[in-house]
This record gives sequence, structure tokens and C-alpha cells, in this order.
Amino acid sequence: MRFLKRLRGALGTGLTWAAGWAVLGGIHGFVIGALKPWQWELYNPVLTTSVGYAVGGLIAGTGFGAVLAWVGRRESLQRISRFKMALCGAVGGAALPVIIHLTRGLTSSAGWGDVAATASVTAVLGAGSAVASLWIARRSDDESGRILEDAVEREMLSSPAPDWNAGSVRERTPVGGRARA
Repeated sequence: MRFLKRLRGALGTGLTWAAGWAVLGGIHGFVIGALKPWQWELYNPVLTTSVGYAVGGLIAGTGFGAVLAWVGRRESLQRISRFKMALCGAVGGAALPVIIHLTRGLTSSAGWGDVAATASVTAVLGAGSAVASLWIARRSDDESGRILEDAVEREMLSSPAPDWNAGSVRERTPVGGRARA
């Protein structure tokens, strides 16, 4: 059960990063289309770049979420530093183009210089996404804490909940029988 929760968290992080990276990819594609208008004749640069960024964000975010679930099991979100999160996100983001290049068997036309340039961009995206994820998680944790504190202040949670399993003064009536007093 614990594994499934971690997997769900990692996939949720990946989907969140994919959405954010897709928006940035769309902006990047729009700039490409504006600077190179002949690209529109070959393909839609906004859609293509957006989808590419989204896939990269999904992979990097899921990997980051899995690493965070493994590393973060010893620390709470309030104790993890922004620098540590940014470093993990940058490493995860920078590793993505390197892994893709290596899985192609070094047969692509891109050289290591192109991979390094792409890795620097994805490292910045990964670091920013990691810090944003930490900020969102801390904010939601603070909000849920405030809701609980407000409920206690309004005395909604001040009295203990009744114990329904403890039984009552009267014993229960057996099926088909009489009640005992």
C-alpha cells in the first residue's frame, strides 16, 4: 500500500511538471515560429515543442517524485531545504537529455555540445519545478494545518468523538429475543 502511495505521488508530480513544462514549451515554440516563419510550412512549432517539453516534464517529474519519495521518507517537507530540492530537480532535469542521448546509442546527429546546451535548459527547468513543487506542498500543508486550528478554536473538535464500538448501558437485543434490562 505504501508503494502505491509513493507511485501515485511520483506520477502526480510528473503530470504537474508536464503541464508546466508544456506551457513553457508552447512559449518557446511560439518564439521559434516568430523568428523562423518558414517553420510553419513544415510543422506547427508551438504544438510540437509543447508536446516535447510535456514529455520531458513527465519523465523528469516522475523521476524526481520517485527520488523524493525515497529520500524524503526520513524528512518532512518543512525540513527539506530549497537548495536541496533545487539540486535534486536540476540533476533530474539535466540527466534527461543525457539519458535520451545515450539510449539512442550515440547515433543521433546531436553532439555532446548540443546535449550539454539542452541539459543546461532542462536543469534550470528541473530546479525551478522542484522549488515550485516544494512551495505548493508546504502551502497546502500550512492550509490544512490552519483549517484544523480553526476547527479547534471554534470548538468543533474540542470534545472527543464518541466511541461507538464501546457498547451501551443496555445490551443489544439478540435477533429474535428480548431485550435485557
